[in-house]
Amino acid sequence: MSFLASHDVKTIVVCDHTRDSASLRELLPTFTLAPREVGGVTLYRIARGTLDSYRRVTGWEAERRADTTLFDSLLVAASNYASEGKDPGELTLQRALNLKLLPTDWRKGPSKVPEWLAGTAFDPTPSLDTRIAYDIWLGHAGNEYLGIGVTGTYEGLEPIIKNYNRDAFRVYFPAPEILAAGTRDNGRGLLLMVFDRDGLARAVTRAAASSPELPSQSPLQDAALSYAESPLR
Repeated sequence: MSFLASHDVKTIVVCDHTRDSASLRELLPTFTLAPREVGGVTLYRIARGTLDSYRRVTGWEAERRADTTLFDSLLVAASNYASEGKDPGELTLQRALNLKLLPTDWRKGPSKVPEWLAGTAFDPTPSLDTRIAYDIWLGHAGNEYLGIGVTGTYEGLEPIIKNYNRDAFRVYFPAPEILAAGTRDNGRGLLLMVFDRDGLARAVTRAAASSPELPSQSPLQDAALSYAESPLR
């Protein structure tokens, strides 16, 4: 929204045959006028005044909001998964999506296993579509830890690092590099935070305290205890 507002976008053109067209048809009508179909594309005109509140939001602020919301939502998904009595060691991103613990339209890239994972303790193969997919990590890291990761710039991810660094067993950015004091990497990378049982329970509790807008039906306190009492393998 802030991008559209800062660039004074008036019309959005969507090709009717792209894989994202269905998701866009659900999103765009929330802030545009009636769509117009023309020769294989659909035109969405942005309603006057709809984006005014976003004009003063900077790119860094928009990225921080998106990254933090995503990371906290992954914590909530992990918590809800455990609170339902499921084995935390079997949690994967695809399983969370299938169980509707995360919005399916949050898929944002190809499922892949980077070369640096191959042959390491974090290697998710042969399940290539599980622990890391769509630039997100959700699932076990090694035998005894759970990893949660999102991709972005250091400036965008910095609030997450500051909020949960004390709870994490280890922090990687850009993964597979261990985050060092004073790191100010200018590129994009995967922030991977690895938690043991106690650290994850603290992070879940912290998410509940710092993100009151997260789903109220998520029993974060009980789920934190479930994770603390359950094996991660």
